[in-house]
Amino acid sequence: MRHSRAKRDIAYTRLYGLIKQLWRESGGVYGYREVYSDLRELGEGCGENRVYCLMRMRDRESGYLMELTIEQALQQGVAAHKEGKLQDAERLYRAILQSQPLHPDANHNLGVLAVSVNKVDAALPLFKTALEANPKIEQFWLSYIDALIKEKQFDNAKQVIQ
Repeated sequence: MRHSRAKRDIAYTRLYGLIKQLWRESGGVYGYREVYSDLRELGEGCGENRVYCLMRMRDRESGYLMELTIEQALQQGVAAHKEGKLQDAERLYRAILQSQPLHPDANHNLGVLAVSVNKVDAALPLFKTALEANPKIEQFWLSYIDALIKEKQFDNAKQVIQ
């Protein structure tokens, strides 16, 4: 019995190390479902529940849980965006949208990012989603109208203004 328990402890330690590695490679934004999916792609035989439980354990080295809240991911995305780390910002905004596709701030910020790299056509649906989720934010309207004008969709911009 002792022998099988030691084997299980070794297996858990190895699995925990893989989970931690995948989570860190995601920039700390992957939740247990994404990590579980990556583990399955690697051929690891484990249950989604086990991944969830192991990710909820406090890391002995850092003391942190392996999860970010949506708000933390948004704050990190905004900080990366301000620092010009556009790939990091995009990854964080997209991670939020995987979990909450209609998140207004993540959609808007990803749209702003897209406009900044001359992908205005990709920004328009993001701005529209942000507006539909929260039409009371003036900046969302301004960004959407600006993008329509940049795309030379003057009639659409005029309709939005009216």
